[in-house]
Amino acid sequence: MAENIKDPEVMRRASELSSFLVNYEKCDCILVDSNFCAMGRMIAVEACENSKYTYYDGYELLKLMELSDEEIKKITSFDEVLDTYTGSIKDLRDSERFKYVVSMYNKAIKKALEKGPALIHERGVRSYIKELGYSVMGIILYTSNVEYRRQRALVSAYCKKLVDEGMSVDEAIRRQDRRRELYHNGQTDELWGALSSYDLCIGTDQIGKKQATALLSYILNM
Repeated sequence: MAENIKDPEVMRRASELSSFLVNYEKCDCILVDSNFCAMGRMIAVEACENSKYTYYDGYELLKLMELSDEEIKKITSFDEVLDTYTGSIKDLRDSERFKYVVSMYNKAIKKALEKGPALIHERGVRSYIKELGYSVMGIILYTSNVEYRRQRALVSAYCKKLVDEGMSVDEAIRRQDRRRELYHNGQTDELWGALSSYDLCIGTDQIGKKQATALLSYILNM
């Protein structure tokens, strides 16, 4: 029936959709972002079980690199810099230390993908994965339920420490989200947390952890 479609714009859109479906059927990399206390890490780890995808977060990525303890500390301690960063995104992108940290994680991501299909939590951006020549899908696991986030935050050692030091639980949550946002936005114009930046958005407070895990598992095993 395609020969009966005369509108070139319709044909162009159909072609792009077909390309996306083909790429997804052999998707090499799933990038999962999540706001703090959306259970993103837990859901991603469980979804990777019994799938062809290997789960990686920052810690797992650095394990792929032959790094000294000093180098690892230099990379991981940058998260603490982001906690109190007040400069612009441009200044962050121009920072030599930021460039170094990103380059090390990106080298690790390349190693991970060379091993096989990978799900990467909070350390990758689509533009870099595409630059490497791999197909990629971006997913965000999010929650907008403030009370739900507060309850989960107080279980976190990271948040509990800040609260014990006098910070409000809401500010502790914002600090963790801001850390993730800065690291991501320092690499790409696809804004972290903006639903338009992702191929799929899953509200974990709407469907619950069990169903969110089942949904992500289904996607990984398509």
